[in-house]
Amino acid sequence: MSAPLAVDVLLGLILVGLAAQVAIGEHLFRAIVFYVAFGLSMSVIWARLGAPDLALADAAIGAGLTGALMMVAFRRLVEIDPKQAQAQATRSSALAVLIGVLAAGMVATIGLTALTLEQQPGRAGLQVMETLGDTGLGNPITGVLLVFRGFDTLIEMTVLLTAFVGSRVMTTRSRFYVATIAGFQLPLVRTLVAVILPLAALIAMHLLWIGSDQPGGAFQAGSVLAGAGVLLLLTGTLLPASKSRALVRLALVAGVASLCVLVLAPMLRGQVAMAYLGRGSLLFAEALMMVSIATSLTLLFAGRPSLKVGRP
Repeated sequence: MSAPLAVDVLLGLILVGLAAQVAIGEHLFRAIVFYVAFGLSMSVIWARLGAPDLALADAAIGAGLTGALMMVAFRRLVEIDPKQAQAQATRSSALAVLIGVLAAGMVATIGLTALTLEQQPGRAGLQVMETLGDTGLGNPITGVLLVFRGFDTLIEMTVLLTAFVGSRVMTTRSRFYVATIAGFQLPLVRTLVAVILPLAALIAMHLLWIGSDQPGGAFQAGSVLAGAGVLLLLTGTLLPASKSRALVRLALVAGVASLCVLVLAPMLRGQVAMAYLGRGSLLFAEALMMVSIATSLTLLFAGRPSLKVGRP
């Protein structure tokens, strides 16, 4: 067995082990921690597969922000039912074990079959690479997401907006607060925040700018900005606000609106979707998508429809 194959097998076993701990763990808090570790492991696997865009998104959204949201939900759950903080024994089932073994066997069979097949470039990949120059884009992943799968990207942004609206329906009458970091007045904490926030904004702008030619784009940049927003919430610089503001509502729908313009406007004139896609329109759409993603994820963590400046 070659060294790269051994690394891939090890990563696969780690992923299966973490998934098992998430599914059958006796303690909810530990399951959340294992889920975050699962997301980080998945990002490493995406990097091994040569998809740094997905690796960045999985590490930031799948592990970081989703893990933070789960921690907040766990804290709410413990306040409602303190018994949830205790370990709970899970019932073993022979049928579940059988299904797990069969599923693992199926995945192993598919994986071994894929390793033995002769590698050939797919038709879809060849078509993307042949027509990528016509789009003015250098990054094939961005080209696929916006040119060949523009409707899918539009649906993804719509799902994110729908998730925020659904969370607002569920938490309209609930009491909520964000636990802040104790001792924010300490010079060290304030200095760290003052350094991290400009760096986060700079990294987000860099990921947005290079997204047309290199790994990056709206989802990665938006998740970095959302991480900065969560930090501001934890330090009390920003606080949840119950009164929604027009600027925040505009930021939430900006991403969906920009994609609707790029996808639907050409179709209304009898042209194909994304007919007006170029570097300028790409940067316009992805900038608005970045704002929507960052705003949605930050507000999901805050649990309120808007934000206000705090007084740490």
